[in-house]
Amino acid sequence: MFTTKELSHIESQRQKLQRWRTIHTVTRPGLRKRWIRMGIRWTLALILYPTFWEYQWVRIAFYIALPLGLFYLLLMISLTWGLPQRIARLERELGESPTQPPSGFEPDSRMDVPGPQQH
Repeated sequence: MFTTKELSHIESQRQKLQRWRTIHTVTRPGLRKRWIRMGIRWTLALILYPTFWEYQWVRIAFYIALPLGLFYLLLMISLTWGLPQRIARLERELGESPTQPPSGFEPDSRMDVPGPQQH
């Protein structure tokens, strides 16, 4: 039997798992677009900052934008790869079955194999 403290811990872990699943479900559809937009922003920055580096305001903008861009990069990495790993780890700890296929697996209609025909 579990003690009250252990049951409370298990319940809090289940609530945490549910919050992480919700976050992952909400953010996953837009991640590809966000990665593309971030790549475009970084490419433009790599072109424009050296081009206009002689102006003082460009240097100031660079020193403000760089930490913000790096923070956004870390956030994107954690949402894309870190969160699914944490969800899987917590599911293993709680002994629950995974609710989603492994990250990187996208179902494709070409993969559907028709079953036997019933008449």
